Amino acid sequence: MVEYHYRGGLDFTETEIAFLFPAPLRRRDILLYKILRAQPQARGVERAKITFEIAPDQAHWGVEIAGKVKAWAKALLGPTSTPGNYPRLMNAPGSETGPGPQLVTWGKSTILSVDA
Repeated sequence: MVEYHYRGGLDFTETEIAFLFPAPLRRRDILLYKILRAQPQARGVERAKITFEIAPDQAHWGVEIAGKVKAWAKALLGPTSTPGNYPRLMNAPGSETGPGPQLVTWGKSTILSVDA
């Protein structure tokens, strides 16, 4: 006679059972706790200062996440552009502009650094 024993994918320690199961938690919350604990990359949260800037005339813009990312760009000028007027497109196609009427200004990266 062959016996089959099913072992679920989530094993709780005796301490977790004693602590979590009598607690006023939904089953869903207990399962989420166990799933998140099993994923080491999901354990930490890091706070960072984010600086975002757009020049008043939209000639340049950029973002910086302190100690991690720095990205800045300047608006492109065409051979027929008048000073202060940058090539723009209203309602550009694609998800990068989001829903509704959007204004797109093309630019060229001037600074790009990543320290991940």
